[in-house]
Amino acid sequence: MLGTARVREYIDTNRIRELHEAIAQASGQGMQTFDQALAALYQMKRVSFDEARLHCSNTADFDLLAQGIGSGRFESRSAVAEVA
Repeated sequence: MLGTARVREYIDTNRIRELHEAIAQASGQGMQTFDQALAALYQMKRVSFDEARLHCSNTADFDLLAQGIGSGRFESRSAVAEVA
């Protein structure tokens, strides 16, 4: 998570529950959710679908991300590739 203006605003106004969506939508700025990172690892064939799904935080969202449907698909792949 980066200290963007949106993230700071959410923290300052105690809108913590909205941070996940802010992170998911900011993949172009270098942020990604855990599930986006898992989906990227799955797409790169570094982990199996079952293993990634077992550890994800939201199975329905992960299923969509693993199929390439959802926010941050390509950006999260490159961010994981840089780290991995």
